[in-house]
Amino acid sequence: MSNFIWSIHYLRAFAIINIVFIHVWRIPNSSTNDITMVDAWREILFHNSSIYFVFISGFLFKHLTKRNYLLKFYRGKLKNLIVPYLVISIALLVLFYFIPNPYHVNPLNLENFLSNLLYGTTMPHLWYIPFILSVFVFCPLLLWIPNKILSQIGWLVLLFPILGTRTATLSPGLYLFLVPIFIFGMFASLQFDSILKKIRAYRNILIIGGVLATVLLFFLYTKNLVFEQYQKNIFESVSYAQKMFFLGIAILYFEKFKKNDLVSLDYIAKTSFAIYFLHYPVARAIQPVYFKLVEGLKINVILFLTSLLFSLVVFGVTLVIIEITKKIFGKTSGFLIGY
Repeated sequence: MSNFIWSIHYLRAFAIINIVFIHVWRIPNSSTNDITMVDAWREILFHNSSIYFVFISGFLFKHLTKRNYLLKFYRGKLKNLIVPYLVISIALLVLFYFIPNPYHVNPLNLENFLSNLLYGTTMPHLWYIPFILSVFVFCPLLLWIPNKILSQIGWLVLLFPILGTRTATLSPGLYLFLVPIFIFGMFASLQFDSILKKIRAYRNILIIGGVLATVLLFFLYTKNLVFEQYQKNIFESVSYAQKMFFLGIAILYFEKFKKNDLVSLDYIAKTSFAIYFLHYPVARAIQPVYFKLVEGLKINVILFLTSLLFSLVVFGVTLVIIEITKKIFGKTSGFLIGY
């Protein structure tokens, strides 16, 4: 296996595109007759897309440490994850001092200030950063697992997320749901060639499984069977299975491409940290204008198309901001926005 794995690199771009859509693809609440279907497809297709990132993190952690790049790994996280997270979170908290915010953040209260940084509650998308950083803190302990044992438990750990214990904020249930996927990513790095052979052999099963899981999620969501706790657990469980099916299909697809084959995805992958940090604030900044323009529209097709267009506009504006920041601050921009 080569030192740089392009399929995993392109998978990072696939992951961040999914993340953006789960956070951004929506239409105004005033269009109550139409929002249900947009919400349904958004949640069905993109909910739990953080699974992709968790898998990639586990994969790359094991991949780099196999090559004695542990220090380089943590240096990269300090520059592209920890410092930008603190910079952007504090900037948002300062902003919320001057303007009303919908997240019930009280920047004047020191306890709340520190709590928001610790739990990633300054904005809804930031929960992932404290989660993955806490996993990285204990990652060296995972290196004590002998490769032989890791190879034996690699598939077994995938049973834990089936319990569907995911929550929207940091909790034991969230760790039970996502940490096994991180460990599976480590296992996949160790046995990548073998896993690729299995994916190729069972490709049709993965496709059928992904389709069936999507149909079941559509039924659960459109029948409002996601509100009781046990129903949420079932939805999370099926959503997890769907994303793992999609994960295998995506890896197999991206295996066909190498360096410079997918220039756009290469760029998106390189800027994925910055996109993650910035897309949500950008969306919330321009969303009122979008909502005002389409408010009162009752034509389903137009609402659907404008909602997709809005998502693409948010993505584009985010990339423009990234490039401007990079142009102004050069290499220092990594400490500001993660790129």
